[in-house]
Amino acid sequence: MSTAKEAIRIAPNSYPAVYNLMFSRVKIGRLGEAKLAFKEARSRGVDAPALHMARYWVAFLQNNAADMEEQVTWASGKQGAEQELLGAKYDTEAYHGRFVKARQLASDVLRAAVSQEAAGYATVSFALQEAEVGNADRARKAAGEALRLTSGRADRASGALVYALAGGSTQALKIAAELNQEFPAYTYFRSAVPAIRAAVALDQRDSADAIRILESARPYEMSEGSVAVIYVRGLAYLQARKAILAAGGSRSSSTTPGPC
Repeated sequence: MSTAKEAIRIAPNSYPAVYNLMFSRVKIGRLGEAKLAFKEARSRGVDAPALHMARYWVAFLQNNAADMEEQVTWASGKQGAEQELLGAKYDTEAYHGRFVKARQLASDVLRAAVSQEAAGYATVSFALQEAEVGNADRARKAAGEALRLTSGRADRASGALVYALAGGSTQALKIAAELNQEFPAYTYFRSAVPAIRAAVALDQRDSADAIRILESARPYEMSEGSVAVIYVRGLAYLQARKAILAAGGSRSSSTTPGPC
């Protein structure tokens, strides 16, 4: 019996146990089992916004629009949950390149925000989406709005990454330096700050330096929330014309640009 299933056996009404089981199954591609875990939990009366968010992403991976919308509908009017599920819907539209629809949803996400900090978190997420597809002006503007709304350290790091990806190197490096000074022992920044600095190097067309900078983050890059390191390294390898490495075919630490 898996650890997640054993946790449910011991505490069948624990939603974190169900959540962990669902995501453990998602990570190994057993989407049907994740879906069943949600259904069985609901039959026992176990419910929480996190479970509906997990169920949304199962439906996303199954390309099941009806099931995704069912979770968004469930969240309507529920404090906190509504913003999260609408945010997931925004991410889905952006993922498919439907930015007109995504931007229309953005106002609904912000309307559902339960606090200024929550609005800032959502706005920096919008900014990252815009930066990732090359909408630099929109990205920088959204990052500025986000940083006026929130002073959260993770949000500030995300805002700095947006600036770095969108041609705002000066702002990015300034924020990275401030975070390093204010939170020298915060492990998350051991991946986040190198990602910011590497993205600045990419903006300066120096892929070798970007790859070198990211080496310090390798011990932390598989931790929760550290996906930026892997993403920026992929961009660096692409700029260096190393497509196979960009696709994750190797963990080589070579810093010499050149074709594969």
